[in-house]
Amino acid sequence: MTNGSSGTEYFSALSSDEEGAKQEIILNSSYEEDVDESVSVLHQVDELMEGKEEQQIQALDLLLQFREQIGDTSDYLWRLCKAEYLLAVLAGQNGDTEKKKEMIMKSVESGKSALSADENNSEAHKWFAIALGSRGEFGGVR
Repeated sequence: MTNGSSGTEYFSALSSDEEGAKQEIILNSSYEEDVDESVSVLHQVDELMEGKEEQQIQALDLLLQFREQIGDTSDYLWRLCKAEYLLAVLAGQNGDTEKKKEMIMKSVESGKSALSADENNSEAHKWFAIALGSRGEFGGVR
């Protein structure tokens, strides 16, 4: 494994739903600047999550910092789920089992919320499944 890497590569991009939502909101020009900044933050988060440990930590911090501005959309929440999962993996690599468990549980909850926000979001399904599978390490998968 490389430094700070979870050992598995995941590729994500803004979905066509996100682009469509952006176009719809842009029709109301008072929101255009906020939408552009939110999309920019999500792009930055995607890039940071593919980086080393420090960058993955920074991705979660950025998501938490912009939570209120972006809102609890499915596209925000699956990224939160992924970021929390990646930090759980890092905690496990560093031998911190309690932190790993805490972050896995948070990741599962974020994934569940992402699916509640949009049950058709494939990235939400993917990251919820990954987090849920990892939760089995701490007491089963039921």
